[in-house]
Amino acid sequence: MQAKSINMAQALLERGRELWEQDRYEEACRVLTRLLGLRVLKPQIAERAQFYLGDMQVAQGFYSKARRHLSAAISTGTASGEAHFLMACALEWDDDSDLGHAYRHYRRAVELEPGQPLYSSAYALMRIRRKSKRTKFDREALARLRDSFAACPDDSDIVYNYAFGLIEMARFGEAEFALKRARKRWPDHPAFEGLWHDFLIRRGLLPGSRRAPADTPAPCVVSDEEPVIIPFPTNCPRVDRPARLSSAPSLRMVLATLPKVELTKLQHTLKLVPRSTARENRREIRRALLDRQRLQSLVMDLSVGSRHVIKILSAEGGRADVKRLHMRVDGPAKRRAHFSGSRSNKPLDELRQSGLVYLAGPDGEATKSETALIPADLGKMLGEVMISTRT
Repeated sequence: MQAKSINMAQALLERGRELWEQDRYEEACRVLTRLLGLRVLKPQIAERAQFYLGDMQVAQGFYSKARRHLSAAISTGTASGEAHFLMACALEWDDDSDLGHAYRHYRRAVELEPGQPLYSSAYALMRIRRKSKRTKFDREALARLRDSFAACPDDSDIVYNYAFGLIEMARFGEAEFALKRARKRWPDHPAFEGLWHDFLIRRGLLPGSRRAPADTPAPCVVSDEEPVIIPFPTNCPRVDRPARLSSAPSLRMVLATLPKVELTKLQHTLKLVPRSTARENRREIRRALLDRQRLQSLVMDLSVGSRHVIKILSAEGGRADVKRLHMRVDGPAKRRAHFSGSRSNKPLDELRQSGLVYLAGPDGEATKSETALIPADLGKMLGEVMISTRT
């Protein structure tokens, strides 16, 4: 009986691994959950099953669930470096997690698998980011970044960590060379374009972002009858923030510009009965989206990435440039070579399908792809719902 159980466990693990590699998450979760329910299970098989479940949760943005599976995988005592590395990613990418805990898992991953360049570069970047500005130069971290880049110069994740680390260490000459090479190797890649923009700001090469002089002129105090001229404190560090755009239009105005095809998709998503006229359809969609109970249900089904997009749009007045939004939301690569299968999420598409975010041009005309916006009245209610559903 024990041999049969072990053979079944191995067969279920192989089937779960195949489904995991094909990104068939629901089927893989069912198979692996059945596997973990067996009475006789080797620690190595249990560790692999928990790791696959954790990786699938990370791919979907459910970082707290992923950490539970990865903790179970690590607790078996047979975990390899990739389990610690994935745990570190689940901690780092979660806004509410502890970066110090992520750093310890990166370090443990490097200790278990010192020859893995991706682990080494991520660990080095975390070392640099954790140091204070006074002790920015870290020889070991710099050596790890360079060695990882030399070992895998065509891995976008490693190149991104390398360039990011160089910018953080203020090694701008080497960072410029790496970024120019990366932008030529991966043209129009959102992550490298965003990093290049940040590099230009740090160097003061963008219009209006020049560094202020180090010395501040003393205040000019004149006689008592004349006003005191207090100069602007030019030695304060400049904080470059995206300009706040004008307030977003109302949901009624946005729906009025949507074509019939988009309205039909929203009706299908919201499960509304089609009306006889387009005006009535728009009215029903507006009522559904501004209904607090239905809106709360939509928000509960959103991924972590989609909630992050809503926070960014809310912080910028309800509107943001689509290209810059992709740079801030997307990861350094659409897929990680170490974990087979695509690992990309599309939160903006999810929000558009739900009717919470719309695309518009500079004139407010819908369906153009220059600006992403949340209608003003919908954004107000959406913020209240997100606060009430926060766990």
